[in-house]
Amino acid sequence: MTITIGNKTRSTSNTFSHNNNGGELILGIVSGQYAGDAPAGVSATYGGAAMTSLGYTAGQYWLTQWFILLAPASGANDIAITGGGYIGGVHFVYSITGTDRQVPANFVGIDFFTGAPSVTVTTQAGDLVFDCLFGADAIGTPSVNCGQTNQLAGTYDASSSLVAAGVSTDMCYTCNSGRGGLAAFSLHEAAPHLIVWTS
Repeated sequence: MTITIGNKTRSTSNTFSHNNNGGELILGIVSGQYAGDAPAGVSATYGGAAMTSLGYTAGQYWLTQWFILLAPASGANDIAITGGGYIGGVHFVYSITGTDRQVPANFVGIDFFTGAPSVTVTTQAGDLVFDCLFGADAIGTPSVNCGQTNQLAGTYDASSSLVAAGVSTDMCYTCNSGRGGLAAFSLHEAAPHLIVWTS
């Protein structure tokens, strides 16, 4: 079964509404004002239900993190992000269908200081890989550079997706040299239904 992206939302507020139209829910957090407390202290909820952190990478002043919620409530509900000294930032939210409904274990994230940030995600063919990127003002507007599909973006931030063709998938961008973070992971396709004929 092919993984499909439904509704998606980009917000600069720590509490905002997302209209979930089925499936799983994933949330990418990127912050330009990380206050210095443990990133692991950051939490997120959707409609009051706690989301599961997939991992994070944190630089001196910012944080990049992904969360997932399996079988979330449908319709418009609030996402609330709290804790960990977290202040401000940008968030990317996707409603996803067609996954195997498992929590991914292949999160990878980097701190970067160059104009060509890149991460490699361990994948299998048919996975849908997501990334989120944030940088200081110096990086300018980032552009995808590994064939990804742009999904949501701002002046110094971006999130894209790419269907994996094999056992590893690169997610990369070009930008001006500067400080930033890039984090990615993939979702597996749901197994096809098996029909057994009997006579």
